[in-house]
Amino acid sequence: MKKIRKNIFETNSSSTHALVIPKKVKEEEYSVYDSLNHDYCFGREECRLVEDWDEKFAYAYIILKTTMEWTESNEFWKPNHKVYKEDLDKFIGIVNSIFYQINENNNCHFTPDDLVKYLESERNDGNITGEDSFYIIMERNDCYVDHANGLDDTDFIDKLLNDYEFVRRFIFNKDSYITIGGDEYRGYNIKTIGFEYDYEYSYDENYGINGGFWDELEKYKEKNDVYLKGN
Repeated sequence: MKKIRKNIFETNSSSTHALVIPKKVKEEEYSVYDSLNHDYCFGREECRLVEDWDEKFAYAYIILKTTMEWTESNEFWKPNHKVYKEDLDKFIGIVNSIFYQINENNNCHFTPDDLVKYLESERNDGNITGEDSFYIIMERNDCYVDHANGLDDTDFIDKLLNDYEFVRRFIFNKDSYITIGGDEYRGYNIKTIGFEYDYEYSYDENYGINGGFWDELEKYKEKNDVYLKGN
């Protein structure tokens, strides 16, 4: 028996990523820490919460790097927000500057530069720093963001490149997070709201999807910047 969800428009499976960044953060809520789980493959899963600084930095870096490659490509499609090598280098510099400001007590022993080196390496030994004491928990064959162009119609890339405080709030505040999901599971996932498909909603030809999850999301956006990436 095949179960069809009521009021759901079914397509081929797509990733559903929700990026949440609080609009106001107290100074004591910034920190860096040695993450225990380094997973730099952002595809689609039933449910995964991403809140460690290194994973959020990796996500942003991969988005910018992929957009740079599309900007420089001779293919037909070009991103709305073009990214060049100097933009990517500037972003890495901003993240390093914030990292060393927050990490003045050396609580974290691997750096943004270590992570960039890992992301740009062959990534076949699970070692993030070249030192025996720091290992990626799960060995990965690749590091990617599924359909990385899914945020091209938002101001996310522009903020990564030009908004110092936004970068600080997104990467180094533990209350910011990314949820990884898929529309073959329960759709988008937002803390305190829940999963998109756990709500009943209707479709209006003039206003699109409304009610339930989406009404709650509008309230949530009063205190949080929210980016939804699907494909």
